[in-house]
This record gives sequence, structure tokens and C-alpha cells, in this order.
Amino acid sequence: VPPPPPADGACVARKKGRFGREQEGPRVRPQAGAVAAPTAEQVPPEEVAVVMAKDSEERGKWLSQAFKKGAATPALIFAAASHDDFAKDMTDALGSRMVRVVRANLDLFT
Repeated sequence: VPPPPPADGACVARKKGRFGREQEGPRVRPQAGAVAAPTAEQVPPEEVAVVMAKDSEERGKWLSQAFKKGAATPALIFAAASHDDFAKDMTDALGSRMVRVVRANLDLFT
């Protein structure tokens, strides 16, 4: 027999616990009025074009500054870094440095 709903009307999620018993916990819901971050497809192409117009050394500096100062949104960083020409004319050393910068900041991409 399932337990009765809470008296305060809160929504409760039930799931099987470690030993097969049901556990109760609050269900996480997005806040009213919350706006989702734009995806890479929603980034204006003009913003990506500005990054692509830079030479490879400048793109490397832009990537580092975008993470350090928060000058760009994660969606713009992803859209620019996943562009076909982002690694064009890039040296191995610069590419390795950029990979380290991206890996160090992976927590921004959820």
C-alpha cells in the first residue's frame, strides 16, 4: 500500500533505494521564469564569424580570455570551437594548449 501524499501538497518523487525500499525526496523542478542557456545552434552566426576572422594565434588567445573573464557564453565557445575552421593553420603546441584550456573548463558545459 503506497503511503498517503504529504499534507502540505508538496510533490514527492519515489524511487527504489539501495536495499529495494522506496525512498522519498523532493522532485526538482525548474523555477518559474527560468531561461535556458542558448544552444550552439541558437548562437548568431555573426558572433562565430568574428571569432573565425581571427588568425590561429588570436583564436587561441580569445579562447583563453573567454574562459578567464567570462567574456563569452558557453554556447558561443562551443559553437566557435566546434567550427570546421577553428583549428585551421594551428601549430601543434597551440592546439595542445587550447585542448588543456578546454579540458580545465569542462564544468561550464553541462
